[in-house]
Amino acid sequence: MEFSIEEAMRKNHQDLGTDLEKLIKNADINKEELYREFNNFLGKMRNHFVTEEQAIFSFYHVESKDNNNLVFELLDQHVKILSMLEDVEKRINEWNNIDFSDLRKNIANHVAVENKILYKNLDETLSESEREFVLRKIGEM
Repeated sequence: MEFSIEEAMRKNHQDLGTDLEKLIKNADINKEELYREFNNFLGKMRNHFVTEEQAIFSFYHVESKDNNNLVFELLDQHVKILSMLEDVEKRINEWNNIDFSDLRKNIANHVAVENKILYKNLDETLSESEREFVLRKIGEM
């Protein structure tokens, strides 16, 4: 098991980033293969978001307005990224020009906020049993 939530999530973010880059690189392959790769990526993103929302955000103590606002901001970003993924899916189905630049940028911004603030804070404030629970959930992704 990973030593920290921050380490575990950085690795997960790196894996998702690799999958996204592979998807972008192969965007000009045949439609069926692209759609298969896209669905694989979409499934991983949804699983990632569900894990964050259920196992990570729920432990982010909202004693301060700033902490509460951060969780709401991250949830809004999840909705926006999923909406962007739905648009990509539509473009794949139409075999239309697929531009991943906004999606890539939004994911990078989202990850930066989580890595810089959220995970470090959780590693510092959660009890050992809470941290172990979160790490188990991350391991299930």
